[in-house]
This record gives sequence, C-alpha cells and structure tokens, in this order.
Amino acid sequence: MKYYRPEYDLKVIGRNLKRLRMVKGLSVEEVREYLRLGTPQAVYKYESGKGYPPADLQSRAAAADRGNR
Repeated sequence: MKYYRPEYDLKVIGRNLKRLRMVKGLSVEEVREYLRLGTPQAVYKYESGKGYPPADLQSRAAAADRGNR
C-alpha cells in the first residue's frame, strides 16, 4: 500500500502560526514560555517559515488551541 504524503509548505505553516498567535492575543514571549522553547528566536523562525516545530511541540500547540475554542 502506498501512502500519500503531501509536502509541507513552511511559509503557509508559519503564516498560520503567526495568525493564530495574533488572534489569541499572545506575545512571542508567551508562546515561547508555553512551548518551553529556549529563545524567542525559535518562535520567529517558525513564523517566518524557516523551520517548523518538532512534532511534540505541534501536538502541544494543537491541544492548547482545541482547549481555548
């Protein structure tokens, strides 16, 4: 069985991360603290599409989003 795996568009992911942060009214520092990242630069890196968070951070962020609806 062959699985379809779409490519991830880092720019789209980054724009969505930033949009959600802004909609929720969160600062970069608040996001950094919640995700337990070392520096704010990591948040900026993800939002600018230069990388994306590891899977464990993605699931933590998704759970937080579901809990705040």
